[in-house]
Amino acid sequence: MAIDPVTAKILATAAKQAATSEKGKKAIGGIIIGGVAALLVILAIPVYILSHPLQFLGNLLGIGTSAYGAAEALKTDYDYIIPANNESVIQTGTYPLPIKGNVTVIAEYDADTHPGIDFAAALQSHVIAVADGTVEFSGNADGSNVIQIKHTGEDGRVFYSRYAHLLEIFVHEGEAVTARQVTGSSGGTSGNCPGCAAGVLLHFELRDEDDAAYDPYGDLFEPSEETSEAGSTD
Repeated sequence: MAIDPVTAKILATAAKQAATSEKGKKAIGGIIIGGVAALLVILAIPVYILSHPLQFLGNLLGIGTSAYGAAEALKTDYDYIIPANNESVIQTGTYPLPIKGNVTVIAEYDADTHPGIDFAAALQSHVIAVADGTVEFSGNADGSNVIQIKHTGEDGRVFYSRYAHLLEIFVHEGEAVTARQVTGSSGGTSGNCPGCAAGVLLHFELRDEDDAAYDPYGDLFEPSEETSEAGSTD
């Protein structure tokens, strides 16, 4: 049975529409599947960050896996330094933190084995003087670039601040510096000298008038009297 030209055209058009519709369905299906996959990837990123905060921070700052364990070990005893979100150090003390940016404490003061606090930070983070003073030493010591500043408190007490594992030094011996002045940058010698920890960090010390190191916690993290009075609701 012969099909007239008009019927043939109708059938061809219908077949074409059916084919186009099928392709459209497949295209829409592909778009949906791709969108779902992309959404899952996007959702997985914050889940990973929340479940592995130290690893994420370490990758961001370039600190080694040994630093993760050190930071984890400090969580219990040093909650005042490493907050729950592990993003940055909380600081409320008399003096400012000696380094700018997001930092994590990876080693605390120990009178027998570690005379200061280590801050893991981004490469070339600005290192600042914690108080007004005069630079007593500026140079390399035991494979590490070091700055030591002599300070005199309002009560006449003499003390020293020491900054080690610096990449750059911006001050010279005998130079007067002011509180929060940028004196150097972090990251140059850490890992390149015997006993140095891996990764970019700042080793910070406070020393008394006899040049004996003491725990910087009180001056960096305990609220000063002015801070306490300002925050009082009495």
